[in-house]
Order: sequence, then C-alpha cells, then structure tokens
Amino acid sequence: MQWRRRARAWLAVAVLGAVAAWGAAAGAAAAPQGPVLTVASDNAISTLDPILSGSDEVQYLANVYQGLVFANPPGSKTPLSPELATSWSHSPDGLVWTFHLRRGVHFQDGSLMTAQDVVNSLKADIPQGGLLWSSVRRLVAAGPYTVRFYLRYPMRIDYILTAEYNAWIVGPKGLKEPQSWFNAGHSDGTGPYEIASYHPGSQLVLRAMPDYWGGWHGRHFTTIVNDLVTQPAVQQELLLGDQAQVANGIPETGLRSVQADPQLRVVVAPSNDYYIAYYNTRRKPLDNVLVRRALDYAIPYRAMIAVATGGYGRQMQGPLPYGVYPHDNSLPMYTTDLAKARRLLAQAGYPHGGFTLTMTCTTDIPECGLFAPLMKENFAKIGVNLVIRTMSSDEGLAIADGNPAKAQDIFILEDWPQYSDDWIDLYYNYNCYTPYQWNMSYYCNPAFDKLFQKANSLQVTNPAQAQRLYDQYQLDLLQATPVAFLYDDRNVFVFNRSVGGFVNTPEYPAVIFYYNLYPNPTS
Repeated sequence: MQWRRRARAWLAVAVLGAVAAWGAAAGAAAAPQGPVLTVASDNAISTLDPILSGSDEVQYLANVYQGLVFANPPGSKTPLSPELATSWSHSPDGLVWTFHLRRGVHFQDGSLMTAQDVVNSLKADIPQGGLLWSSVRRLVAAGPYTVRFYLRYPMRIDYILTAEYNAWIVGPKGLKEPQSWFNAGHSDGTGPYEIASYHPGSQLVLRAMPDYWGGWHGRHFTTIVNDLVTQPAVQQELLLGDQAQVANGIPETGLRSVQADPQLRVVVAPSNDYYIAYYNTRRKPLDNVLVRRALDYAIPYRAMIAVATGGYGRQMQGPLPYGVYPHDNSLPMYTTDLAKARRLLAQAGYPHGGFTLTMTCTTDIPECGLFAPLMKENFAKIGVNLVIRTMSSDEGLAIADGNPAKAQDIFILEDWPQYSDDWIDLYYNYNCYTPYQWNMSYYCNPAFDKLFQKANSLQVTNPAQAQRLYDQYQLDLLQATPVAFLYDDRNVFVFNRSVGGFVNTPEYPAVIFYYNLYPNPTS
C-alpha cells in the first residue's frame, strides 16, 4: 500500500546547465553519448533514498535501481522474468527459497555485485518494508552468487522481489550514505541510468550508466531530462512546442487537444491504481450494513468514471485491481440503483434517509474533487446529506488514524499494490488490528481474518485452494461492504512520435522504463 503525494512547483532549468552540473559519480568507463529525451513529469520527489522511498519518485528510481526479479507486462509468456537473479527455486514446503545471481553486474560505485551485497541491501530494505518481508526469518549468502531465504511461513518470495519499493538492490557505498547524500543527487544502483543532477521541485537528470550489465548496443536515449511539471497546461505547452517528448501528467479528461496533434501519440493503458471509499463502521448509521449497502447502490459509478477519467477508468470488481492476484473475475458488482438504495435504508430504519455524513477528500487526490459532487447529488436523492471536506493528506490521515468516534464518516483513498500479489492491501484495509493505520473503516471480523490467514498460508503449497479461499474472502467483503469499491484508473502517457519502444507495465504504475525507449527516425 502506498500513499500518493504530489508536489506543486515547477521551474525550468536549462539542459546544458544540468549536464554541466553532473557530479563525479560516473564509473571508470566513459558514459555513452547519444540522444537526449526530455520528459514532463508530474511525479513529485519525496526522497531519492531507494531504501526509504515509497511514493511518486518511483518513476525515476526504477530506472536507476533494480530487483532480483521483474514483473512482466500483461500478455507475456511468463508473469516474471529474471533481472539481477538468473534463476530460483523453493523447497516443497515453500519455506526455503534459493536465488542464483547474475554475474558481472556493476554498481554505480564501480564495485561488482555479490551475494553478500544483495543480502546487505535487502537487510536494509526489510525494516522499511514492514508486512512485505514479515515472512523472512533469515537471509544469507549461500555462496558468492547465491542468496537463500529461510521463511517463517510459506510466501511467494519471487513475487515479493518484484516490488517497486523495499526490494531494490543498493551498492555498498550507497548503503553507508545518509538520506542527504541521495537527495544531493547521488545514486548507487545497478540500473541503466544514474542520477546526474537534481534540482528539488524543478528537474532531475539521468545519464547512461557506463558499465550497465545490459549494455548500450542498439538505439537508446542516454540522457533523460525529467522536468517536474505539475500543471497539465504547462505539460501540453511543452509537448506542443516540442520542448518535451514525453508527458505523464495530462489527465484523461484533458486529452482532446493533444490527440488532435498528428505529432503526438496518446497511450491510455491499464494501471493498478484504484480508488476506494472507507465507511466508518464504528459510528451510526454506518455501523449498519444495510445502510452501507444502500450507499453502495446510490454511488453513480459510470458518471464518476466519466468525469474523473474521461471514461477510461473501470468500475472495481471487488477489493482488488483487475489482473492482480488474487482478484476474482466472477465477483458480483454493485450498480447504481436508487430504488434499491431507498428500500435498504427503509429496512435499516431510515425510510427517508434523514442523516448527514461527512466525507474527506485530500488535496493530493484531485479526482475526488471531480466525483465527490456527483456522490453528494445522488445521496441527496435518497435523503442523505453528504458534506465534503477537503484537506491535506496529513490532516486527513491524522483524523482517520485517531478515535473512530471522532473520525470522518467516509474517507477517499487512492491506492496501488506494492507488487502483483495484493494480500498486503487485503490485510491492511480489512483485518482486525490497532492502531488502525490503513483500516480507516475500523472494520473487524475475526472470522474473516481466519479465512484470510488460511488463504495466505497456502499460496505456495496449494495455490488452487488458496485462490478458492481468497474468492470466498472477497465475496464476504462485498457483502459486508466496509469499503465502497469505486474504480480502477488508467495510466496516461503522451509521446512525441519521434519516440518508440514504450511498453506499459501495470505493476509499476507511472514508471516509464527509459532504457526500452529509442529515437524513432520514421516519425
């Protein structure tokens, strides 16, 4: 589970000045020279420390750091592929996992990667990853290029190693440096790019890593200038003026002008981003499941998706994004049915509604400001007054993490899985635990927790049975509805037709893998 925070400032910085500011972090080999790619990005940077990172800076860091395993795009022959590991296996009980490492991999500090480096890096990641790494009992270097995990309970470690946070491998120099070293514009990964310069709130420049193990054969962009541009209008201006070749912050609702330009190509692709509405199940009238179901039937799903995503989004089917394990494609879905909503309210003892609910939108989720008025309008049709409060994410979380009796009635969250197995969000959102942290519906059902734990324990040893149990768990959640499942979003990227090679990978939302891109001379 991640919390999205967006910066609000942008300042143009000349490319030549940024290139001149490159530090002395380059490896011994000369950096390859090639074309420059300029990207207008709305992804703010909270930290450039890969161990501490957990937000939008993933767009840049995923091009600098790598994991042992990579999650492939939908439609690939296999869901996973080797990255810094070349192969792996596990014991029959799923408690011991062995990974064999790629040889000849250089860190940006010039050293060669060994198993001990991987162990040291993951040991730094594990405390930050929380529940992600909770199954790991011991991690050892079983040889110069062999890493072994000993687990407390079976878990799909190969999938966990694809996580876009808390699973990157950092070099020995970087592991010794404080966060301030990274935020000054330094890096120490194994990826195709290294950080050349960073101007907070303005620009981040990446340059080709000279000793990258993947090599620099073929056509690649060797300098990536990321201009941090939060205003969609400015992104459009840069694209239309050919001052940027890629943009990722133009909303679905504002694509018409760029779609009309023959030099631009719009890509609207699947994303694992999703939006949910927590109900405060500890306070009347939302402690009544019939009231929660009534509100689910009053939500204008299609209209919300149209206004917030330009119609590109998709109504959620249960608590998980489409395509993310253990999502169930057979789950029923709530539809907008005001007559049914009124009947359920009457059964709950509120024949004419007659109550007021407060809903929190946070400023880092501008989509909420688009669809919340539609919810208010429909709720009014069943006699429910919805008061919409907008505040910063920190203010909203401070209220939501406190006393449920004093918290909001409804809280809107944008979320995305940490990797392509979303059991973590199922736990955080719906299991019994305190302090509440991410269970902002304050929902607790011990029977549900036992079902979840049983399913989780069988992921490796009996995946078919695990899926059946997860299906039952998700169906039970739909019926209990502690959360309204709103919609899955889409990734939107705009490319100049001079750029080719983009492949969307939903597990890594908002990430453009720059190494895959190339200048397209046929444009």
